[in-house]
Amino acid sequence: MPDFVFQQAAHAAKGSGRRELGDRLLLAGGRGAVVQVKARTIKPKPDDQEAAWIQKVAAKAMSQAKGTVRQLRMVPADMVNGRGRKLSVDGNAYEWIAVFLLDHPRVPDNAVATWQPVGMPAIALTRRDWDFLFDQLRATTAVLDYLFRAAAEPAIPLGEEPVRYHEFAAADAAEPPADINTELVGPGGRLFSAPQLPQAPAGTDGTNAHLMIRIMLEDIALSPLSETLTEGNRFTVLSDLDRLPVDCGHTRNR
Repeated sequence: MPDFVFQQAAHAAKGSGRRELGDRLLLAGGRGAVVQVKARTIKPKPDDQEAAWIQKVAAKAMSQAKGTVRQLRMVPADMVNGRGRKLSVDGNAYEWIAVFLLDHPRVPDNAVATWQPVGMPAIALTRRDWDFLFDQLRATTAVLDYLFRAAAEPAIPLGEEPVRYHEFAAADAAEPPADINTELVGPGGRLFSAPQLPQAPAGTDGTNAHLMIRIMLEDIALSPLSETLTEGNRFTVLSDLDRLPVDCGHTRNR
């Protein structure tokens, strides 16, 4: 959903100059990701030189992400989402993760990006990793939840995020379901359990639940607001709906 992707409406003031607030922000609910994209725009060099370049830009990306969050916590900023709508973002209202997103035509084998701690969770992904997560989960809140989960684990070689994802999904599938009070749904309530992470892409279970939620999200995103509502209200509703358990890819009863 373009409603969850933000960029700066204007550069933030910093002393006598101006400062960019990250490449992109991914916001949903109470979580946010500062996504710093670094692209290799020249022909790749030998692997050892490429690995050194990746380390250099990874460190720069994480430093920039740290600065973005620090700035947003000091002074809220007006950000514009993918539909061109403005939202005031207060950095203190979000739990943040720094994302180094590498767009590279040939990542060296076993290249692991490293950086100094930035005071928040941080993770490095390739562009292919990023696309895989969205194709698999189909929900911004689910992707953010996954990023925080993965960032708590040891770093892995760039490009191997799908492997880690499926290891998580297999572990989730093997975990017994947590106890819940079925009386909450009334007489005749039945307990269903599904893993937090789907092994097959979300929305491929043969139902139309995922499509229905997307239609609802689009209707809300495109509806005019009454005088008493704000874009912040719309964002809250969209975030809440994006988290709905519509299929095994979004069920969170583990």
